[in-house]
Amino acid sequence: MTLTAGRESVAKIVLGTARRMTSYELWLFAARMAPRYLAGQAGLNLMMRSGMAANVRLPLRRSPRWILLALLLRPVFGAAPAAANVTEIVQRSVQNSNANWAAAPQYSFTETDVTTKGGKSTRKTYEVVMLEGSPYNKLIASDGHQLSPDELSQQEKKFQQELEHRRNETPEEREKRLDQYRNERRQDHALMQDMVKAFNFRLLRQETINGRLCFVLGATPRPGYQPTSRDTKVLTGMRGTMWVDTQQYQWVKVEAEVFRPVEFGLFIARVQPGTEFTLEQMPVEANIWLPSHFSQRVRAKILIFSRRSEEVQTFSNYHRQSSPPARQSAK
Repeated sequence: MTLTAGRESVAKIVLGTARRMTSYELWLFAARMAPRYLAGQAGLNLMMRSGMAANVRLPLRRSPRWILLALLLRPVFGAAPAAANVTEIVQRSVQNSNANWAAAPQYSFTETDVTTKGGKSTRKTYEVVMLEGSPYNKLIASDGHQLSPDELSQQEKKFQQELEHRRNETPEEREKRLDQYRNERRQDHALMQDMVKAFNFRLLRQETINGRLCFVLGATPRPGYQPTSRDTKVLTGMRGTMWVDTQQYQWVKVEAEVFRPVEFGLFIARVQPGTEFTLEQMPVEANIWLPSHFSQRVRAKILIFSRRSEEVQTFSNYHRQSSPPARQSAK
């Protein structure tokens, strides 16, 4: 029996017990248990939000029968969100993110990129496929318009030429291409792995986002954290909020901002406050979740020059490629 099914069964038993008690018995029990009523109400609220009481009609006034139900359901549904184990939430979500990261090269998808620099925006849509061990972006739309048949034919020709080129690479050329892809993935993975070390997490509340009930965690820099690379150094000046699915312990949404300057390369470059990142994910298969949205606003200074850019990426149409995963993944 699943946890949800077990809770439903207990809820039905408790409800049946409450219905069989006389009004006097209910009032007597409720009076004795009144100090615990508010804590128990959290269990009833959770039951109502989850839809388990969809077929139960509550009276406009809270009668002793429903107070009793709330009190008895408290051990079933738990107390307020603060009782959850923050360390367990973070660790389980990171484990799932590692599994997502490992599975990602097995999927093709559609990606739309909107980039804004110097007040000018461009919009490109690609079909992204794994081609001989690393991604290939095949353009299918530009500035919100689908390519014409002739343009699509040109893109298909480029794709076939690249496929032929990759299949005829020397071992050195192939290794160089795959190394570049692996390094990009390692950088992303290092940031994800160091999050647990770099931040102190605090459970703020529970709320529903994108149709999923989530633990909402606040993250602030952990004193004494030592970055493991230049890429993870940016974590020392960031804070953020994480929404973790309460059922699958997956990241539904992550928001982060730079709130103090972070310097790189002997003060040559500096990431400035105002730099922000947002990631949203969705389930694509079983317990594998992959990005549906990523946006970043970068405020940086290189020597005496300021750099500002904004980028928004959306991802959809995930599907496993038909070719063997061993030929598609690069770890």
